[in-house]
Amino acid sequence: MTFEEAVLATDIVADCLRLGLQALGSDSAKLVVAHTRDIDGSVDIDSCLQEQQPNAPRWDYVLGYRKHIFYVEVHPATTGHLDTMRRKLEWLRSWRRGTKLQALVNQSTEHWIVVGRTTISKGALHTRRLTALGLGIPVRSLDLDKTIQTHSER
Repeated sequence: MTFEEAVLATDIVADCLRLGLQALGSDSAKLVVAHTRDIDGSVDIDSCLQEQQPNAPRWDYVLGYRKHIFYVEVHPATTGHLDTMRRKLEWLRSWRRGTKLQALVNQSTEHWIVVGRTTISKGALHTRRLTALGLGIPVRSLDLDKTIQTHSER
């Protein structure tokens, strides 16, 4: 199953699939993509599910690129946001289990992209907490090709 097929088979987000990085709007500038024509589409999960789940800690985006699925959250990165990110990640993983995107979980990675200033360091405490969540240190931009290469090497 491809990213596009999985999204289209998930009724709640099927109408939200956009070409390329269109669903990310201005946040698309935070991604580094070597071959934009290889983007399989994107979904603004947060906006798409706002009416159905107004109080949920919704994740921002999902996109497909070169047979890999990227879940991207653009969020402030201060130590006070660690618990918020934990809740968002738990929500994402629970929501995904009820979708066709779950079939692609082995091709998926979750990412926190910084907006604004950050107080999260690469120190041991923050690193341990984020690693326990399965989320890396927040980044200012996300290089999709480097991420695929790193994920493939695991």
